[in-house]
Formats: sequence, C-alpha cells, structure tokens
Amino acid sequence: VKGIGFRKADDIALNNGLEYDSAERIRGFIQHYLEEEGENGNSYVYANYLMYTIEDSLGYIEDEKIGAVVNGLVNEGTLGLDEDKSGYKRVYLKKYKELEQRGCNELVRITKGKNRFNYAGWEDRVKQVEKWQGWTHTEEQWEGIKTVLENQVVVITGEAGTGKSSVVSAMLKALEGNTYSFAQTALSGRASAKLQEVTGEEGQTIHRLLGFNPQEGFMYNKHNKLPLDLVILDEISLVGGRIFLKLIEAINT
Repeated sequence: VKGIGFRKADDIALNNGLEYDSAERIRGFIQHYLEEEGENGNSYVYANYLMYTIEDSLGYIEDEKIGAVVNGLVNEGTLGLDEDKSGYKRVYLKKYKELEQRGCNELVRITKGKNRFNYAGWEDRVKQVEKWQGWTHTEEQWEGIKTVLENQVVVITGEAGTGKSSVVSAMLKALEGNTYSFAQTALSGRASAKLQEVTGEEGQTIHRLLGFNPQEGFMYNKHNKLPLDLVILDEISLVGGRIFLKLIEAINT
C-alpha cells in the first residue's frame, strides 16, 4: 500500500495479534529490506548481515524460523542464495540479479560492435580545440579521449571540475569529418539541459529520447533501435537499473 512503510504495517499487524516470530512477519521484512537495498543499488546482501538486520529490526527470532522462511522464498523463486568467490553466502531478490544480468548482456553486445568511425588525425583536431579554449588538456584527458575513440562503451568518472565534460566535447571534435548522428541524454530535464553547455546541442531526457508514451511504452526499444551512432548519457549515478536497461536495449550494436 503506497504511503504505508514496513514499520507502520508491522505495528498494525502486531497490535492485531500477529506473532512477533511469525513466518508472515519475517517474510514481509526480508522482502521489504531487500527491495529497499535493491532500489539503493545493492543487488544483494550477505546472509550474516541479513540475520543481524532481522534481529536489529524485529527482535530476537530463532535462526531455524528465519531459515525456514528464506528456504521457502528460495524454493518459490523469489530469493536467490549463493556464495561469492570468498565463500561468503549472499541473499538477493532474483528480479534484481536478472535485471543486472540483462544489462550486462546488452553492454557486452554493444562492446562487441564494429567501430565504423574514422578518427585519423584526431590529435590535430583536439589541439585546435586547445588553441580555441586557451588551455591544454591533461595527459589523463588525452588518454580519456583516445579511450573513447577506440572503444564502443566507455564510462568517464571523476569528481566535479576534473574535466569530464571537456573530454566529451573534445571527443566530438575529434570525430569531425565523420557523418554521424548522436544524442545526449540524462534522467532529468535539468541534467539534460546542462549537456547543451558542453556540446552546443540540445539534450533530452531518456524518456523523451526513447519516445515514451504512457499507453504504449517506449517507441524505441530492443526491437526498434535508435537511429543513432553515438549516445552520451550524463549523470549515470542517478539512473536506475530498469530505465538504464531500456536505454541500452535500444542502442545499436
């Protein structure tokens, strides 16, 4: 029920006679907690930490009762349970693992695509940018521009003011002479508008870029790809897994 958090629902249930160690209460908390973690970008938690969190939030409950609920959720396909490379058990909602796996598969697909850009002599074009802007790029920025030109999927990270936007605008300058179409996008309208300051071209929200219609969904999707050669996605830390998947599914190999 929207607007009703777990704590309020739990209080109502306990006040109406639900046993503090009932399977329904344990199950409700586990699903709530893993859902919350998933929305925060944590696709799994370690089993020992989950046990600690259950006790901290619900009070002491016998391990056997918690284990029975977890096994039930695993058997019905809601939860996944496995070990990491160090042998530590981890628990997760299967839907988040599947979402990440699908995203991974799409990124691998794009990474294996053929680079059709001709960027010979790109260094001279970037040096022209330096003359125009009145300052030179750092060695790391030069390496970043080269990496973008040579790879199909690149993530540019750094603190504010470290020159991420400069790498993007220099990369576009380096590709001059190619006939190509590109789009720059972000989750929010404000972030997409900020992109115009970098390239001089209009930015779009992801929903607008993909032609979202509330009745019909996304016009551009895995079956109807975007007619673009290059997509610049800004502020990726704000983008959730589901909308990110929709975007990369719509990008050509």
